[in-house]
Amino acid sequence: MPWELVQFLSLTLLLQCLGQLPKPLDRPEQDIAALWLAACVQSLNDAEYGTRDDRAWARANLAELYLIAPFVEGLPQPHVVESSSDKPIQFVRKIVSLTGSASFHVFSTRRQLLRYIEWFMPMTQCTFAANDALTTKMLDVLPACDEPEWDY
Repeated sequence: MPWELVQFLSLTLLLQCLGQLPKPLDRPEQDIAALWLAACVQSLNDAEYGTRDDRAWARANLAELYLIAPFVEGLPQPHVVESSSDKPIQFVRKIVSLTGSASFHVFSTRRQLLRYIEWFMPMTQCTFAANDALTTKMLDVLPACDEPEWDY
């Protein structure tokens, strides 16, 4: 699963924004746009051919990838444009329809998205605020719930 790549990308963009990492990164294997595309392709494959759980997690990855797309330098324009469309919202809707509104998938995806509003925006003094409206719309689709029991 490309979840690790998505987390690497998200945190790398945050650290770059805070001036704690160079922009671009010094090593070719850490090309942010290439890693974004790799995570996207892997997630699209999982969304189509994975188990029900894999399909749900893949959509969580895709939602977050499209949320951060505007901040990825060198990303092909169609991906950046799609990030401002309803595509990320469609991804989170599908998570709810695949797993139910009280699932760990919904809880976890909601928690992931909340960090942009609760942590990243205050830390970066609104660099990530460009996607505040989109993040809020995505959260509106994901019902708040207590953390369900889970066993992975």
